[in-house]
Order: sequence, then C-alpha cells, then structure tokens
Amino acid sequence: MKGLTNTPDFRPREITICSKHESRAPSYSVVVPELRLRGQWMKQTVFGIGKRVVIDYVDEKLIITLAKEQPPWVKRE
Repeated sequence: MKGLTNTPDFRPREITICSKHESRAPSYSVVVPELRLRGQWMKQTVFGIGKRVVIDYVDEKLIITLAKEQPPWVKRE
C-alpha cells in the first residue's frame, strides 16, 4: 500500500480497532469500537496536537481531513 503524502518518510500504518466500555447509566454500559491514532509519525503530517478534523465514510474507507475552522490556540503551519 502506497501512502498518499508528500512526506518521503511517511509510511502507511496498520492498526487494530479496539473495544471500549462506555457507561450509559449507573449499572449499564455498552461496548463500542474505538480507533486510536497516536505516535511520533503524526508530526510528519498536518494532523498535529489540538487540530480539529472531519471524518467521513465513503466506499468502506474512513477519510480524515482537517476541519476548515481551527481553534485559535492551534499553531498554524
């Protein structure tokens, strides 16, 4: 799989979707899927700490893009 990036050091990652228990009431919880992206490799992308993203689902793919509006405290590239 080839990465779609202009950063030569970036390589695609394969990660596992985990489970997360969420409380719904004092004695009731539900298990939901959780996808966690983290690591030093994210510094090579535009997805830095504090950035807002939009996640879309198209043709069995999650597409993550930067939100048009970013919080005022987020460092601009």
